[in-house]
Order: sequence, then C-alpha cells, then structure tokens
Amino acid sequence: MKKRRVLWLLNHDTLSKFELPLLVKLGFEVFTPKNVDTHIIEWSGSVTYEYDSTLTLDQDVIERLNSINFYRDNIDRETINLINEHFDIALCMFNIEIIKFLTRDFDGKIFIRAFGLDKDRTYYKTLKQFVPESVVNRINQIKNRIWFSQCYENLSEVEKGIFKDNAVYMPLGLPEEFYKIADTWEGKEDKILFFCSRINVSPYYKDVYEKFKKDFKGFKYSIAGNQPVEVKDPNVLGFLKREEIDDLFKKYKVMYYHSDEPRHLHYHPLEAMIAGMPVIYMKGGMLESLAEGCSQPGRANSIKEAREKIARILKNDQKYIAEVIKTQQYIMSKFSMEYNLDQWEKNFLPLIMSAEESKKQEETKIGAFIFHQEEKDIRKYINHLLLIDKAIKKINTDNEIILGVTGEVYKYLKLELDWVFKKKISIREIEVNSISYNKLKILNNFNFNESQYSGETYVIPDDKRKNFIDVDRWLFMGNTYNLPIAPVKPYWVYCDSIEIRKYSDVAIRNIKNAEAIFTNNVVDKELLISAMGINSRKIYKLPYTYYTSAEIVEATSNKNDYILIVCEEIKFNKNEHNLIEILERKYKYGNLKGKVKILTSDYLVAELKETDEEESDTQKKCKNRKLHRRV
Repeated sequence: MKKRRVLWLLNHDTLSKFELPLLVKLGFEVFTPKNVDTHIIEWSGSVTYEYDSTLTLDQDVIERLNSINFYRDNIDRETINLINEHFDIALCMFNIEIIKFLTRDFDGKIFIRAFGLDKDRTYYKTLKQFVPESVVNRINQIKNRIWFSQCYENLSEVEKGIFKDNAVYMPLGLPEEFYKIADTWEGKEDKILFFCSRINVSPYYKDVYEKFKKDFKGFKYSIAGNQPVEVKDPNVLGFLKREEIDDLFKKYKVMYYHSDEPRHLHYHPLEAMIAGMPVIYMKGGMLESLAEGCSQPGRANSIKEAREKIARILKNDQKYIAEVIKTQQYIMSKFSMEYNLDQWEKNFLPLIMSAEESKKQEETKIGAFIFHQEEKDIRKYINHLLLIDKAIKKINTDNEIILGVTGEVYKYLKLELDWVFKKKISIREIEVNSISYNKLKILNNFNFNESQYSGETYVIPDDKRKNFIDVDRWLFMGNTYNLPIAPVKPYWVYCDSIEIRKYSDVAIRNIKNAEAIFTNNVVDKELLISAMGINSRKIYKLPYTYYTSAEIVEATSNKNDYILIVCEEIKFNKNEHNLIEILERKYKYGNLKGKVKILTSDYLVAELKETDEEESDTQKKCKNRKLHRRV
C-alpha cells in the first residue's frame, strides 16, 4: 500500500504503545505531538519521539511540527499550510480545541477516537454543550470526511448526527508490556482484589468505595488504585509501583469488577485476565458486551449472585474457575494485535484509500447577500465580492458566487451590476424574511442538515425559490440583522466600520458563529479580536480598493501599448476622483507602465483632447498628481 502520513493527536501513554505500532504495521508514517500541556501528561499522557523516524520529511519540517501545541488551537496559517501539504489523515481524541482546529483548518480525513462515556452522557450531547455553534455547523458541512472512530462497537447506539451516521469500529488493543504478566496467576491469597482510585477526591469513586464495602461485607479484600488524598482504611493500599501491582494479580484469588457501564471499561480487569486471574463482573457492563456470543460464567446478574460466585472461587471450585478463565480468553482476543489489524483493515483502510481525493478542492457555491441600501456601501461590497470571487476561482475555476440583493437595490443597480460582473457573478432578487423554529426545522430536515436551534425566530434570505439552500456557504456583506442567522448553511460575514456599542447581542453572536470574517482594515480586525474575543485566524483582511464603474480594457497596437478606459459621462462624473486615485496607485505601486486613454461622451472627449486650450478640471487634477503626461 502507498505510504500515507497520519497526525496522531492523542498523547495517551497506554494507547500509544499499541496504536502507533499498529499504524506502522498498516503502512503509515506517523507524527505525534511533542509540545503538550502539563494536564495532558497528568491524565495518563506521554510524549514520544520514536515515530519521527517513520516520517519521510525534511528535518526542519519535523522540528517545526514538534514545536506546535495542538491542544491550544493557536496554530499560525503558515504552519497550517505545511500540515495540509504533508498530511492526509488525522486521528484525534475528543478534545474541543483539537476538534476546532481540525474541522476548520485541516483538509484531510478526520477520525475522532471515542473510548466510551458513562451511561448518562453521549459524545453528541457533549459536543453540543461545549462546542460553538459554528463548529457544529462546520462538522455537518464536512461530514463526508469526518468519522466517529469508536473503540467499542456499541458506542454509537446512543449517539446522533455524524456520531451515529459516520461511526466506524476501530478497536483498541493492549501493548506488549501488558503481557509480561501472562499466565502468572497463582491465587494463593484468599482475598478479593478490587480497584478504586481517588476515593477522597472524586464523589463518584467515593460512592463506589462505600458500596463495595457494604456489598462485600464479611469477605477479605484489598483495594488498589492511586489515592492522592490518604484514605484511613487498612484495606486501601494506596499508590503501588508497577511490580507491586503485578504481584497482586499473581497472588490474589479473584477480582471483582463493579462497573455496569455499557460503554466504558477500565484497564485493570483486562490486566487481571491476562495474568489468568478469574474476574467476576456485573451484568450490563462492557465486559458482558465483549463476551457476547459465548457462555459467561463470570457474569453476575446481582450482587447476591456476585457474592455466591466469588465464594465458589475462594473455596477453590476448580471446575468453575476453569470455566471463568476460558471465557476470559475469548474477551482478551478482542484486544490482540491480530484482531485489531483485521478490523482496521476491514473498517479503516477502505475509508482512507482515497485520502488524496478528500484534499481535492470541490466546486463551491457561495450565496452572497447585500441588504444595505446606501450607494457607497453597495459599491464597496461589490468591489470586495469581485476580490473574493477572484480568490475562490484560483482554488477552482468552477467556484462561483451568486449574489442576492433586496428589491430596491436590485432595481437601482441592475444595469450597473450586470455590466460590472460580466456574468461572473449571477444575481437574484431576494427579500429578508424571518422564519419560525418549526419551519426552519422542516427546511433543515428536507435539506438533510442537522443543526442546533437556540431561538424561536431566524433571519433567512428568501429568493422565492430555494432560500439559497442550493449553495455551500452564505456570505453576509455588512452588519447582520438583529435576528439570529438561520443555521441552514455555514456562513461568512463581511464587517467594517465596526461600532461595538451599536451591535446587539444577537448581531455579535452572528459574527462569533461565522466560519470566517472579512474586513478591510486593521482597526476593525483588532476590534473583532479584542472586543468580541474572536480568534484572529478566522479573520481575513481584504485589500483596500476603490470602486469605479468604468470598465478597464487592456489593448495593444503596433505603435505603443496603452490602457483604454471606457465609461459613460454620468458614470465618469460620479467616479472621477476614485478613478484618478486608482491610476495614481497603479503607476506608483503597481505594474502600470503605458499610457491611459479615457473614452467618455463626446463632450468629455472634447474637454480632454490634447490641445493648448485651457486645461479642464480633470486635467488639472491629473497634473497635480503628475499624471498629465500619461492620462
């Protein structure tokens, strides 16, 4: 298989010791982050440079990548371009900052690794609770290249959206070092081994601890697990070295695993099974799911049954012990390298075989809207739309902008708009209408787009046909309405002349939820960052340009090169000042070398003709700007 590179953005110690070798066996080059926050390390995290040797990249590129902190979402644009140039695939943990970065800036395929949550939570609910609406919209927009990479097959059963629709089973395994204790169990100490850490730190584990003591009163037991705060109980062992934990798996007669969580599993019952220790576990938990398809003598339907089964083991019921251990071998087979390779090859590889295709820029349609009716603003917005149109066509010549303008603007500027755009940008007449929650929900269901709703009424561009659901993104030119923008499409906004105090809370929210923000001056960009708290990487500064309705046509002749500017008298009078300033800038800073000829009405041609007669006002202006010999 062709070599491909993977961004492995997880930094989990135990997982890295299995999953990284797995990826290498599957033929991937692997990058792992080196610059991580302290809390990542404290929560079972680690850093390794071992897999840098798999990367066929220049050393300076590797060093640049190693300097990035992916967990802070502050990666500069140059580095983002570098990442997209060299990587097609990313595997990440369910981390808000990493998800924001990948969904906004990464062009390849994204696999969000899911290890399971307790029964009261889902990944979908967590995403909606903690991730901005703009990110949720973006995830829906790129759902053809983002997957819910579940480590257990049943995680997606309770999910919604892409976490259900785009679920792929990519199991996790146990690293080789876990198997150093394989078949070492002797079981000479007639005690139950139970794990419960952070008893005096976590209310949840405090309850687990108290319940275990109550349920197994009368049995001898020891409780392992790290205790940051001391527990005054002689049966609680506290922090133990790795060798001491391994010794527990060797000596103790039986382990009890309390969890009835159907979608979450700890490592310690698996370690006990590797050692050969019999484990009694509760009905409804993940171990029951993993053992599905065979008899489960270690499963208990109640605490009473768990006590009875543990008592049989403590009394050395060898036949029963052998039955329990045999079932455990079936469970452990699902954590082997062989099983994982088989599942990843069947489930993961087909999704990334065309990883290069996911990076190809598909045709994009943008619906742009001008609601403002002041002529100077409309002209400015048109000029910037032409800049954006030019930029997106550099990415793909089939990209296009469809302009929606309100009725009065449409009638007032129809001829001028048609002339300026020269069919580059098509125009629709629209109304700006509100839409109710229920109607919006129907619209989005019809459009197969799942969004989050947070109000009763929304603003939507109404073209009496498709409400612009036939485009990929919306672009609002100027201040947005005081109703929330309908979450039908990911959208961009153009903002300038920002006066924060005049913005309503809803208008500010509309700007914050935008996928990208355009402005044309540094002051407004700084206001967006400082006053609204918007990430600078979402803001794009457009060049400042003047608007003229004059059509500029390059022409050549045998004698000399020149620029011919054709404009009607009335349009020239309106835009004379702007036109002269443009020419001054072109000569001074641009690549304009030849002469310029302006062709207007007969009257203006007569006024501008080269004679010794009295200079016109326009000629005087050109002379003052040292343009009179060229224009």
